[in-house]
Amino acid sequence: MLKSILQLICFINATFVVASPVQLRASRSSSSADNSVPSDVALADAERITVRSTGVSVLSPARFSPVVGFAIGMVGLAVVVAVLLFAGKRTADPRTFPVNEVEVSGTLDYTDRDSLRERVIAHSNVGFYSLDLDAIRSDIKRMPWIAEAHIRRISPDRLSIEASEHEPAARWNNDGLISKRFELFMPPQLASDNVQRAEWSMYFSQFPQLRGAAGRHETVLAAFRRYQNVLDNMGHQVHIAGLLEDDRHSQTVVLENEVSVRLGTTDQDIRMSRFAEIYQLLVPDFKGQAVKFDMRYRNGFAVTQPGSPRAISNIEAAAQSTRATGAGQQQDAASAETTNTQAQPFSTQQ
Repeated sequence: MLKSILQLICFINATFVVASPVQLRASRSSSSADNSVPSDVALADAERITVRSTGVSVLSPARFSPVVGFAIGMVGLAVVVAVLLFAGKRTADPRTFPVNEVEVSGTLDYTDRDSLRERVIAHSNVGFYSLDLDAIRSDIKRMPWIAEAHIRRISPDRLSIEASEHEPAARWNNDGLISKRFELFMPPQLASDNVQRAEWSMYFSQFPQLRGAAGRHETVLAAFRRYQNVLDNMGHQVHIAGLLEDDRHSQTVVLENEVSVRLGTTDQDIRMSRFAEIYQLLVPDFKGQAVKFDMRYRNGFAVTQPGSPRAISNIEAAAQSTRATGAGQQQDAASAETTNTQAQPFSTQQ
């Protein structure tokens, strides 16, 4: 815009005017003095040139004083500014350039497309060419399920919205989900005031249940993936149904076959690897019954099966098959707790 204004000012200052006969005569006279041509002949030649040049004007640049040039330039600048203001006002008028169509594309399984369009239309009161696309994108991404949104303006009156949703990887506490990209979001389907919450909870039960304190969702999901990889690498055909972490960051793994594994607050990866090593020797004997493994012992573990007197004998047999000897070491002080269930520690030292 500034470049156009400067060009207009220069054009005004260099305005061309039609030469008068007096100017032409004076020019011819000065040149004739050098060539020894009579002035009458030069004047006659000039008149003939003027007469014969029908429809053609001889132009010469006009010269103005600096004050006049500045005044003309300011007038030109005012005209340009007025034109730009008028054009800006017209483009911002939704009656002149309305948004007549909002096209929504992308796979949206959980987001209502009409609700998304309404959010976009709420920004259209400034006209098609004055839309703030960044503000529209930010507003769309505030919708719980929306992960990304790309917006294009298609003249003369159409907006194209391409949106994508979060892909759930796990449930978080009672009302949240964690995406595969470790993003936590709160879907309206799990809101406490949703009358269909029970049905949606059942649907999302296909994902593992993670629990923890605020801000810990990334850490817990990363741990869940590591522990699942440990089981997979050992060839165990079992999946982790949940990973629970308390306020002290003590973790408990819950498998889909009713087996839970207490890992405590330290050395969790090492303890999970130890559990994977003895899994095949001990777990199948319980035949899907609830059983708890406590791996917080330094060189051993404890197993409890609430309400079953067979638990101890079964575990002792398994321990003998692994040549486990000695008693388990004292639990970590940070993870120690009392329990009312029967437990038996076993050493993993050879």
